[in-house]
Amino acid sequence: MMALAGSPRIGFAVLDTQFRYQMINTALAAINGMPAFEHLGVPVEELFPDIFRQIAEPHFQRSLSSGLAAHFEVANQVLPMRPRHTYWSLNTNFPISNRYGRIAQLGILVVEISEQRKLQRALHDLSCRLSGSAGEKSFWYAHKIRDCLDRYYEVLGVSFDVLVRTPVADSMEQLVRSVEALDTRLAVMSQLVSEISVSFPVDATDGQK
Repeated sequence: MMALAGSPRIGFAVLDTQFRYQMINTALAAINGMPAFEHLGVPVEELFPDIFRQIAEPHFQRSLSSGLAAHFEVANQVLPMRPRHTYWSLNTNFPISNRYGRIAQLGILVVEISEQRKLQRALHDLSCRLSGSAGEKSFWYAHKIRDCLDRYYEVLGVSFDVLVRTPVADSMEQLVRSVEALDTRLAVMSQLVSEISVSFPVDATDGQK
């Protein structure tokens, strides 16, 4: 838990069975756009009513009832504290049992992918415009970057699986290494997206649905 709590890029929180925040790291507080202490004791539904009811709640309930992790994407939404930007994220939630083996809490992992999705959308539009035109090289370039982003999402999903399946008490060192490796991977992808975005009008798509 401490490895995730200190992660600079992986948002992490612990909810009770009523989906109230019990703990949240600084990464997720920054993603949500409000201080960590303002989350504590507050239901997710109160802070993010639309996202909770329409997207997150069924996955939360499924994890509590099945005892299994659930994965989902929040796509093209607006967060109340970040009203000027559209928001995408990859999310994993998993049950946390108490010492008696009963599910007592829910852990959630969040990685924001807003810039990646905006870039992907811009590249898709560019590919459509260039397809069959004289700009074959640019078309190939845009298509390859899109493939790279698709692969990134797949690898991120696998990495989340590794994190939630690692028995914390069994191998804290392995968990720490996994979190550090994923943080490094996210940092590299973030830098790549920033560099590529200079050449593509990704900001022009922000705020459109």
